[in-house]
Amino acid sequence: MNIESLLVAKVIEAVKECYGAEAEPDKIQLQATRKEFAGDLTVVVFPFTRFSKKSPEETGKELGEYLKRYIEEVRDYNVVKGFLNIEISSAYWLEVLNEVALDPKYGYFHEKRGNSYIRLPIRISLCIWAISGIICWDGLFQKYKKQTGMR
Repeated sequence: MNIESLLVAKVIEAVKECYGAEAEPDKIQLQATRKEFAGDLTVVVFPFTRFSKKSPEETGKELGEYLKRYIEEVRDYNVVKGFLNIEISSAYWLEVLNEVALDPKYGYFHEKRGNSYIRLPIRISLCIWAISGIICWDGLFQKYKKQTGMR
């Protein structure tokens, strides 16, 4: 189950448990979080205020606490004017990258030219880029720890 499906299912469960109401899956709006805010995915909270009878900020905090408690992939959350911004853990994204790396068909583009096919190994480039970023960050962090004496 991907993270979007899991979030939708848990939001439905949270609305039912917290407010005693049934939320329809097609009414739950998930979108990418805007760059100026912390988070990976955003849940629009406004449709649930009619169930909670509270402000969008309070409703968002309650839903965020529920999601953080019951979904281990949720690292943190914040609420901005009725938008619940959810931060997904790095462990989840590493798991996704590992699944992509193991899928032999992921990232290949086939274009027929005459009797032959051209294959572009995009997934290899993606994995190399992601792993190099993780290694670079880890190296910088280790250097910082040595300089500051952190353990």
